[in-house]
Amino acid sequence: MDKITRAVELTARGRRSVRRDTSNEGVSVQYNETRRVFLSRDKLRDSRVLTEESEPQVKDAYRLLRTRVLHRMRQNGWRTLGVTSASPSEGKSLTSINLGVSIALEVEHTALLVDADLRRPTIHNYLGIEPKIGLSDCLRGAPIKDALINPSLRNFVVLPGRRDRNVGSEYASSVRMTEMVQEIRDRYPDRVAIFDLSPILVGDDALAMARQLDALLIVVEEGGTDSRALAHGIELLEDVEILGTVFNKARSVQNKPYDYYYHY
Repeated sequence: MDKITRAVELTARGRRSVRRDTSNEGVSVQYNETRRVFLSRDKLRDSRVLTEESEPQVKDAYRLLRTRVLHRMRQNGWRTLGVTSASPSEGKSLTSINLGVSIALEVEHTALLVDADLRRPTIHNYLGIEPKIGLSDCLRGAPIKDALINPSLRNFVVLPGRRDRNVGSEYASSVRMTEMVQEIRDRYPDRVAIFDLSPILVGDDALAMARQLDALLIVVEEGGTDSRALAHGIELLEDVEILGTVFNKARSVQNKPYDYYYHY
């Protein structure tokens, strides 16, 4: 982890349809048109998705991550956040899901999670849902509202992805994508939109998408992320606001092994 930290520091030196009820309990959303699905608790547990039954260390870590992310976003008036990593299999998708869930539990916000990994959409697999319409369909003209899914969690909506061979990485910088991001950003002032992007170094679509979002969060796998790959990825993002990094899969929490502890 020391090498990864140094890579971040060295690189940083060189660059700088719903109805609302705003009650005393905070923002509340009633889903009238959005497709609702009920998730399997066993599936969520096996996928390490955040639930009420998650270990206290995990819930506390995500609360801390949520607090710091929302603080920075409020300071800057940001509403859209991309989540990525340097390379595949470093935990970006699960981080996106659990950060979105945690934000939805914060009374002043609703959360929209967008599976924007056009190469390998996986969020529906983690949640155990089968999308009928996904982001790729929206890029080809389908209304966003037809793709949205509420996974039986208050104030949380998912725009899933579906692999479509006719929708390639060039769609990441298309006019339609720009319009969709703008619509997602501007429709509801209390909404925080989390975009799960492709890894930075597997193609140019993550870079194209990142430039359309307000800020970026980079997931780093302790013991797995190559520090040179991370530094190179950050160099490519020189014109993108980087909110911070998340150290994922740390092996020790208070001298106890734990697979998914997050350090922001």
